[in-house]
Amino acid sequence: MNLNLFNNKSILEQEYILKYFYLLDPQPLVSEIRIDLKQKGISKLDMSSETIDIFFHTVFDHMYSHASQYVKFIPVTGFKDCFFGEPGGKTKYKDPYFQFIAFAFVLKLALYNYCISEGFFHNLEQDYYFNRPELCAPLEVKYKKYFSSGFFSNRFYEKSSDLNSKTKEDSRQTWYHHKKNTENAAPKDFVYFVFNDCKKIADLDSSQTLVPWIYKFPIYTYFRENTVSSLSRNLSASSQGAMRNTLPLYIQLYRALLQDEKNANFTSSADTFIFQTMNERYFGFSTFSYITDLIPDINGSMTDLKSVPSQYSGSQFNNVLKELSVCPLVYSRHFFLKYALEALNDNDTLETKYLQSPSQSLMTHSVSSRVLSDTQKSVKGIELLDQFFQTLNQVALPILSALWNTTLQYLIPDFMSEEPTTYFQTYIEKHLGILTADFTKFTDDEIYNCFQKYMHSKEVNPYWNEFVKDIENLYDLKISKSRPSSKDIPAAQQAIYSNRFLYAANNSFTSSLLRGFLLRPMEHATEVATAPYPFSYISEDESGSNNNPAINEAYNFQYKRAQEIFSLFHD
Repeated sequence: MNLNLFNNKSILEQEYILKYFYLLDPQPLVSEIRIDLKQKGISKLDMSSETIDIFFHTVFDHMYSHASQYVKFIPVTGFKDCFFGEPGGKTKYKDPYFQFIAFAFVLKLALYNYCISEGFFHNLEQDYYFNRPELCAPLEVKYKKYFSSGFFSNRFYEKSSDLNSKTKEDSRQTWYHHKKNTENAAPKDFVYFVFNDCKKIADLDSSQTLVPWIYKFPIYTYFRENTVSSLSRNLSASSQGAMRNTLPLYIQLYRALLQDEKNANFTSSADTFIFQTMNERYFGFSTFSYITDLIPDINGSMTDLKSVPSQYSGSQFNNVLKELSVCPLVYSRHFFLKYALEALNDNDTLETKYLQSPSQSLMTHSVSSRVLSDTQKSVKGIELLDQFFQTLNQVALPILSALWNTTLQYLIPDFMSEEPTTYFQTYIEKHLGILTADFTKFTDDEIYNCFQKYMHSKEVNPYWNEFVKDIENLYDLKISKSRPSSKDIPAAQQAIYSNRFLYAANNSFTSSLLRGFLLRPMEHATEVATAPYPFSYISEDESGSNNNPAINEAYNFQYKRAQEIFSLFHD
């Protein structure tokens, strides 16, 4: 389910790329972590959630510091390397400097949550799929009872005589449509895309499609759900009628999946996390909810250009919104957009400081920045927004994911006596709310107040023990107030999504944004499958005979890299 450029790379390949391309060696990092954990009295993890918390926090703190060159555009320590020349919002905030550092603290928490998610899914697949291929079952309606529950809620599959009975349900339209397209490899079918994206289409044995047990509930739900089939057909059409029906079908799908989760009656928060993460990955309910909040400002109805989004409205800004769908931060990608828009607010110069040379950095401090006109700000703002998400998606997140998993590979044998998935499951059971949190639900004042408590805290590790703890408690309180738990399902195990799109106007502009948002991951999957990366080997002959600009760019980059290495030893 990865979206980053390390997709399909083994852990060993990832380590080599980190070490020799990004100059990030996991082994010295592991040594630092071992020393720190020893000082904290942790030599072996038990199933205590507190011990597991300390372990993951410690790994992330060292890893984040180790990768600082690639993440320091998140200004948790100040604005020396910030991306937009923050702080903006001079007329909005009483204390813009600390307000943006408070926002940055939340961005860092989102990156940590992403690492937990990456580690959980990676080890889940290693423990229960790739190393145990027998843990699959045929995708047939007659296995409905087993597929209708989550993996952790009903882990073991037992054969019985009634499983071989024939059923007329297997020939119904929705099921037949998806099954035919999956087996015939029709890439435009949504369910085929889900299977392929998760890399979970096992070898076909005659007419059987095998599903790994770990993803049995989400895949079975998508496979049988009429609304998934209807939306998939809608997205493949381009008529005005199809455009009008996209948002209503999206809303129907949201309600159907919400009900499917309640009916599943999960007994483990890990099942809730798997299902919600896949729903946000493929449908992006929370992110599109935030996009609908921006629609009044960017669809032409605002003419005074007082709002930040309206200053950048147009096809290029719409493309930025569409690109959010391929950002792996499925729960918090739109908070990164909120941060970027706030940084652009009241910002007259829009000068990035990230990875600028020392001479340039000194110059920006000593020489007054040139104030841009409104037209120049619009052009520069869009350019920086695009670069911000490219840096996040193609640099920071892939590096954090690879560094997290490769580092854990060295630590697991010494610190984890059980399967690694078990420790991630324990963590998720305790922290489901904050792991799936939509941070745009916090007010600016709420985030600022949590930061102020951090500033005056006497805790040993105030970021985790004060700031993150307060954010988590505040979010759990918001959930409990917004939706009381039912008699049968604890609040922590119920579906919680942002759903402001329920109230969006069903017009061509909204439909266009939604369709672009939903279709972009399919396009991205094709691009990723064929695109060369800077660390891909490109021969001189291949570069000279190829008309693909990406291949030529990769070769030119490697040529310049060789020149730099040569100059290091000869200048």
